[in-house]
Amino acid sequence: MRIVLVCPIYPPRPGGLADHTAAWARAIGGHLGHEVVVLTGPGAEDQHDPRVSLAEPLEVWHGARFREAILALQ
Repeated sequence: MRIVLVCPIYPPRPGGLADHTAAWARAIGGHLGHEVVVLTGPGAEDQHDPRVSLAEPLEVWHGARFREAILALQ
């Protein structure tokens, strides 16, 4: 199963939300064995975890662009 997590920030950007999203992605991929894709904003970096991949970052978070990104992940 592919699970997409959506969060506007992701490491290395600091903050509890970014760290929590990264930890959640690793847990879903590692413990449940699902493919995890993170849809996030600019500045995100791959954490070198084979269970988690990053989608192309969204520069702008609005309806049309967001829909395009989700469709590209299917």
